[in-house]
Amino acid sequence: MPEPKAGYLELDAGDKPVLPLQLWRATAAGVPEDRARCCYIYPLWTPGGVSLLGDFPKDHYHHRGLFWAWPDVRVAGTSYDGWMMRG
Repeated sequence: MPEPKAGYLELDAGDKPVLPLQLWRATAAGVPEDRARCCYIYPLWTPGGVSLLGDFPKDHYHHRGLFWAWPDVRVAGTSYDGWMMRG
């Protein structure tokens, strides 16, 4: 398994990135603090090297890459909301 780089784990095919998973808290300049998040795939490339996804779009800060948006995930008795970024 590759080592995490700059807050994410990236699976590569040779020297080409294939699937980066944002593991740690991510934010961007000018984005409200309550829009910080983690645990999503970004970017996701086509075989031609074009990114299909966005992250922190200016008109929808809550949109992020490819993620699990189930509103109630429970782990060891604690509830997490991946869509509203709570928990």
